[in-house]
Amino acid sequence: MKRFSLCVALVLLVAFLTTPVAAAAPTDTLRNLAGAYNRELNANAQFTAWALQADKEGYGEVASLFRALARAEQIHADSLQVLLKKAAAKPMVKILKPVVGSTQNNVRSAVFVENELRDVIYPRAVKQAAIDKDTTALDLLTRLKNVEATHARLLAFTSAHLTSLSGSRGRAYYVCPDCGYVSDKPDFAKCAICPAPRGKFITVS
Repeated sequence: MKRFSLCVALVLLVAFLTTPVAAAAPTDTLRNLAGAYNRELNANAQFTAWALQADKEGYGEVASLFRALARAEQIHADSLQVLLKKAAAKPMVKILKPVVGSTQNNVRSAVFVENELRDVIYPRAVKQAAIDKDTTALDLLTRLKNVEATHARLLAFTSAHLTSLSGSRGRAYYVCPDCGYVSDKPDFAKCAICPAPRGKFITVS
C-alpha cells in the first residue's frame, strides 16, 4: 500500500512541480501557478478514474466523493488558468495516465497526496507568492491551500470508515463553484472558505 501511495504521490506532485511555462519573464510564483494548473488537471483525471473503480467495487458513497473532488479540482484548474492567461503565460500541460488500484489503496493514496499539498506544496507556493509580492496569486494559492485541507479531512474520514462504506449507494456532495470547497451536508448558508452562498453550490453524486 505504501509503495502504491508513493507512486500516485509522485505522479501528481511531480506534475505540480515541473510544468514549464512560457512568459516574458516568468517569476517563481508564475512557475508555481503553472505547476499547480497541471497538477489540478491531473488530479481531476485521477479522481475521475478512482470514482469508476469505486463504483465497480460497490463503494457508491466513495465514488460520489471522488466525483465531487474531481469537480473541485477542475474548478481549481479553471481559477489558475485565469491568472495564467492574465500573465500571458502558456503552461505546457501533460495529462498523465491515472494510477488505479483497489478503492482502499486509492483512498489512502488520496489522503497522502492531499496532506502533502496542504502541508508542503501549497504552503511553499504561498510563501513564494509573498516573496514575489504577487497579491493576486497569494490570495488564490492561500484559498487553494485551505480548500485542499478540507478535502484532506473528508478523505481521512472516509478512509477511517471505509469498511462500513462497502456496498453503499451514491450520495450527494455539495461543491462550491468559486473555490472548490466540498461539503457532505447541505445545512449551511455560505461557503466555509469563500463568500459564495449556498444557492450557488453544485450538487454532485
